[in-house]
Amino acid sequence: MDSNKIYTEVVRVHPDELVMFSRIEYIKDTRHFNKKSLSNLKLNYSRTKLSDNAERKAKRAIKYMLFGTNEKKAWNPKYNSTYTFKVNFITLTLPSIQKHSDIEIKKGLLNQFLIECKIKYKLTNYIWKMEKQRNGNVHFHILGDKYIPYS
Repeated sequence: MDSNKIYTEVVRVHPDELVMFSRIEYIKDTRHFNKKSLSNLKLNYSRTKLSDNAERKAKRAIKYMLFGTNEKKAWNPKYNSTYTFKVNFITLTLPSIQKHSDIEIKKGLLNQFLIECKIKYKLTNYIWKMEKQRNGNVHFHILGDKYIPYS
């Protein structure tokens, strides 16, 4: 057995599949990867496409949410009727030019929004993704398991 290899048996259970395989992991010097991660954080432009890995993780998270969320009914006052849904989709956008760092926006605004949704609307499961707009401002896409009115 090669000293820089680790053999692992893996079983992954997903809502729509069961995957079993053997994985060979090579022990590597991680300093190169840490430097690459730090340089990625310094990039200051809007990416219009997710990496393959990020896309795969997002799809998996959405599949889990759809699998684990029951259908619910919500009232639509505009049409005076109810409708059935499993998840909602929210986009949060800053109303003016961003003056604070992305970290401050996440900690101060996004975190507070999610706390209030948990308290007021009993939001328990959600997925969020931060993106930079072309103007440099961040905005957030949130997929949640409860109805949250636009207002």
